[in-house]
Amino acid sequence: MRGHIRKRGNKWCFVLDVGIDEETGKRKQKWFSGYRTSKEAERAMIATIKEINEGTFIEPSKEKLGDYMIKWLNERKDSLRETTYTNYRHYPEFRK
Repeated sequence: MRGHIRKRGNKWCFVLDVGIDEETGKRKQKWFSGYRTSKEAERAMIATIKEINEGTFIEPSKEKLGDYMIKWLNERKDSLRETTYTNYRHYPEFRK
């Protein structure tokens, strides 16, 4: 895994090469930004590389919490009692 640190404006970021795009054959890069110092960005880069190598890295998502919760509930509908499912659906977080 390769990466580098750079300054963008008044913040620091790091870029990791995360593989090759199978469709285009070009390298894929992932940007992580918002660090105040180069040392802070370097520590975050090392930690992220470690997580990727260990398989514990979770890709951030732009999915909204309410959408995720509805999907989560529907995936578990068969394993929940009907009353539990109905009660969960009444929580504001599960309404769209």
